[in-house]
Amino acid sequence: MEERPRFIGRLFMLNQVDGSRRLYFLIQLENLAAASLLAQS
Repeated sequence: MEERPRFIGRLFMLNQVDGSRRLYFLIQLENLAAASLLAQS
């Protein structure tokens, strides 16, 4: 559980490098979160 926030934090740090990638990464994170919720249920 503790590894996931660090991984997400790393992605957000990468997003600061290129603003145009931020939306793409946020969409991917949204898809990842939805997939993990479906997998847990």
